[in-house]
Amino acid sequence: MAPALQPLSRTLGACAGELAALADRCETLQAGLAPALQSGAAIEEAQTLDLLTQSLAAVADYLHALSETLPGDWRVDPNGPARAVPLAELAWRLVGGPMPSPPESGELDFFGASS
Repeated sequence: MAPALQPLSRTLGACAGELAALADRCETLQAGLAPALQSGAAIEEAQTLDLLTQSLAAVADYLHALSETLPGDWRVDPNGPARAVPLAELAWRLVGGPMPSPPESGELDFFGASS
């Protein structure tokens, strides 16, 4: 885990980074699904996905901007709250762990399943 106390701005910055990464994933998903979402009720679902993507990006921008305005001496212990996050890698990144490198090109990882 991360050191007991860290600047609150770092914690909010980590949250902003995670939200931005999710927005990027949604945008990629949206681009991939766009051809299939061009008819009837699917158009409404496409609009929902677009709103989700935009909202994630906007909240990420907000948290990032907010983190830049905080006094540097405001500190929090992110370790306890991170225990409420059921995804271990996400919890690690939220407390200040480094982002993992992406898998090699051409590899597809289905929830850690091996073939």
